[in-house]
Amino acid sequence: MLLSLDMSNMKDKKILLVDDEIDILNLLETVLKKEGFNNIYKTTSGNEAIKMCEKMEPDLIVLDIMLPDIDGFEVCRRLREFSLAPIIFLSAKDDDVDKLLGLGIGGDDYITKPFSPKEVAFRIKAHFRRSEYYNLKGKPQGKKVIPFGDIEIDEEKGEVRKKGKIVALTFKEYKLLL
Repeated sequence: MLLSLDMSNMKDKKILLVDDEIDILNLLETVLKKEGFNNIYKTTSGNEAIKMCEKMEPDLIVLDIMLPDIDGFEVCRRLREFSLAPIIFLSAKDDDVDKLLGLGIGGDDYITKPFSPKEVAFRIKAHFRRSEYYNLKGKPQGKKVIPFGDIEIDEEKGEVRKKGKIVALTFKEYKLLL
């Protein structure tokens, strides 16, 4: 059975594009608008991206690594202190070490330049589909705490407890556990 997802709210999703190249920002904005996204925000600065995320709480972030003020890895680290929005790295750095670092510090996807703008748009849609699917099927109905043996996951608080004691986890570890 194919699950029918309501993706009509995709046009309302807020997407933040962060890249030091204006032409790339404008190209991505054009393609994303053609794909039905209306709320697209852009910046060329890592520090500005952090401020924008605090204010607007984007649903997804496309983040370049090589920015003029602070690099995208540091931006990602700082964002993960307060945001769970998916982060798609978009970078000319194509070494496996850079890709692993990006994913290891909290990135959700990594696309190397040169890239297909249409591919970026479809990867963004894929992230939103997964999110929508999780919202429909992934959470127990009416439950705030998920018991699993001697472990409890409190989704409302974002806490994990083992035998009643809070377990410190990274964001990735928490999401994997869920």
